[in-house]
Amino acid sequence: MRKEAEENIRRETGHATNDDEVAENIVGGRRLVWIGIGLTLFQQVTGQPTLMYYAVSVFESAGLSGPGQAALATVLLGVFKMAGTAFVAVHLGP
Repeated sequence: MRKEAEENIRRETGHATNDDEVAENIVGGRRLVWIGIGLTLFQQVTGQPTLMYYAVSVFESAGLSGPGQAALATVLLGVFKMAGTAFVAVHLGP
């Protein structure tokens, strides 16, 4: 793992690394992994995958009964979730 961190730093900065830069790179990578694990666990605990699986039925029950309305609402929900995930990834990233 240390060699990979040194190579990443050398590639990004163009100069040799010192121990502080290597440690910062490794810790930053671990932080991102823990953020990803936390987001995944949060989604599982709150039932997000279940909502997406039954979204068409839920939207139809809520009154979106026109042709394709429930499916369109499901697509918009997916786009919203993807945008939210991208926002979090950008703002919580290194």
